[in-house]
Amino acid sequence: MESSYQKFAKEVVVIGIVSLLVTLGDLILLVLLTKALGAESYGLWTQVKATVGLVLPITGLGLSFAMVRFLAAEKDKRETQEGFYSVFAIILLTNLIVSLILIIYPDPIAQAFFDGASQIVRITGFIILAQALSGVCLAFFRTFRQ
Repeated sequence: MESSYQKFAKEVVVIGIVSLLVTLGDLILLVLLTKALGAESYGLWTQVKATVGLVLPITGLGLSFAMVRFLAAEKDKRETQEGFYSVFAIILLTNLIVSLILIIYPDPIAQAFFDGASQIVRITGFIILAQALSGVCLAFFRTFRQ
């Protein structure tokens, strides 16, 4: 049976390896995108990533961090399910509202930030929704160290 120190060390090594692989993947993606896309298209891609990166912490309301903090100590499966579903529903609702606004009314945002590319704003709305929900699921797995 592993001691708690061995388990901790093993988890730290796994997290380090995964972080390294994610960073390498981002670096490879950067090279491929800059090669395949022109300067203008790459700039739009960067703006989309920045927009998603700014919107998600606001619309997430910090609930993913709260879920990791409070559900990790919970032993009752029913309480864990209720906590996860509550967080998931609230984040889904807030991000759905933001995404629908971006999808239905893209023109003002497109004129202000994306040089009139309203399709990019619509796509950003879908990306925000998908990233928010995947972030909640990732936080759930992080909560139980899986």
